[in-house]
Amino acid sequence: MARKRITEESDDNDRWLMSYADLMTSMFAFFVVLYAVSSVQEMKFQQMSSSLGNALGNTLPPTTAKVVSESNTPLLFVAAPLPSMLLTPEPIAVIAPPPLALTALLNETPILSDEDLHHQLNLQQEKTQMQVIATELEQQLAPLVNQGKIRIMLSSWGISVEINTSILFAAAEAKLNPHSFEILESIAQVLKDQALIIHVAGYTDNKVINNPYFPSNWELSSARAGSVVRLLIDAGIESKRLAAIGYADNQPVASNASAEGRMRNRRVQLSIMAKSAVEFESLSKNGIPTH
Repeated sequence: MARKRITEESDDNDRWLMSYADLMTSMFAFFVVLYAVSSVQEMKFQQMSSSLGNALGNTLPPTTAKVVSESNTPLLFVAAPLPSMLLTPEPIAVIAPPPLALTALLNETPILSDEDLHHQLNLQQEKTQMQVIATELEQQLAPLVNQGKIRIMLSSWGISVEINTSILFAAAEAKLNPHSFEILESIAQVLKDQALIIHVAGYTDNKVINNPYFPSNWELSSARAGSVVRLLIDAGIESKRLAAIGYADNQPVASNASAEGRMRNRRVQLSIMAKSAVEFESLSKNGIPTH
C-alpha cells in the first residue's frame, strides 16, 4: 500500500502587515473625524466674539482661531487677540449690578449721622425706662387695677394713671380722704427718683355744681388736682416737676347719660411725661421745628 506524502505548509511571515495596515487606516479615519468635529471656523468665531463684546458693553479686539497641539495631548483651540498661539486673552471687566433687594434697601434706608444714632439710642433707653415704671405702678396698685378703679396706660408720650375720684374724694369735695393717702404715696415712691415731669389733671361729670366753695365744675376739678399735687410733694416729689390743671366736665371718656359713665368721667389723671415728649413740647412752644 502506498504511503501518503505529508506536505508541510510553509509559514507566511507577512500576514501581520495586513492587520497593521487595517489598524493604521482605522486610526487615521478616527483622527480625521476628531479634527473635523473640533475644527473652528474663523469667521464664526469672530462674529461670536464681537456679539459677546457688544452685549457686555465692551469692544473686543479682532481675534483669530489658533490651533495648539502638544505631544500626547488632545487638540486645543485658543482665541488670542495677538498672533502668539499661547497668549491668554485679556480679561473682560464686567461690573455686575447689585441685587434688587439690596438696591431697594440702600435707596430706602437713610444713612444716620452720629447725632441721629445717639438720639435713637436715647429713645430706646427711654422706652425701656417707661415700661419698667409702668410695670412697677401696676404691681403697687394691683388690687385697684383689678377692680377697674385705676387704669394704667403706656403710650408714645409717657404713662397715664387714671384714678377714679370715688377712692380719693367724697362727692362734691376736694379734700382727700385718709384712704387716698396710701394710694398716692405708693405712686410717689415709684416716681420720686425718676426726674420726670408729672401733669395732674382733674375731671368731673356734666352735673352742674354751685356751692359756696365751688361755683362750677372748673373750681372743683382744679381743686382736686391741686390736692393731689400737694400730697405728692409731701411724699417726696419735687414741686418743679409737678403741674395741676382742671378740665371740669370737658374731655369725657364715657357717656354722661348713665351713672356708670358719669362715675368714669369723675377722675384724676396723672400724666408721667417722657423726656422726649417734654422736649418736643418745649420746642413747639418756642416755634422751633421739631421734624
